[in-house]
Amino acid sequence: MSILKVYDKGDPGPNGALTVTGDRDPDDPSIERAHTFARVDNPPSDPIPVVDQGPSDVAETVTIYNVLAVTAGTEYSQALSADAKWVLLKCRQNATVQIGLNVGDSGTNFITIPSGSAYTMDKMSLSAQTLYFQANVSGVTVEMMEGS
Repeated sequence: MSILKVYDKGDPGPNGALTVTGDRDPDDPSIERAHTFARVDNPPSDPIPVVDQGPSDVAETVTIYNVLAVTAGTEYSQALSADAKWVLLKCRQNATVQIGLNVGDSGTNFITIPSGSAYTMDKMSLSAQTLYFQANVSGVTVEMMEGS
């Protein structure tokens, strides 16, 4: 359970809202986030608990898959576990990888992972999903790390 307390010591913005700035994005510290809160005229004496009822994206098990893409332009696949919560993908060698979610998608309807980059899918239900991929170079290894 998380408790959120906001103390209004400043001038409220439009419509009585209070904007709090100065929070930095943990993934990119150059991005400053702002949060706007609605004014409550008669706040309770105790803070209101905020309960997150959604599924947890914290993995209990991490599995690593290394899939060899023998031939460039050929689709390969890797099935994820029944309770996958997130996955990270990258190519071990200097190659571009195309990722799709259905058979045949890696050549037509795909996300491109540029050479030297990684791609993550998280905060979504990946239960028993199979990922389909192909590389633009023969003999590369697609590295996958899955949290379940």
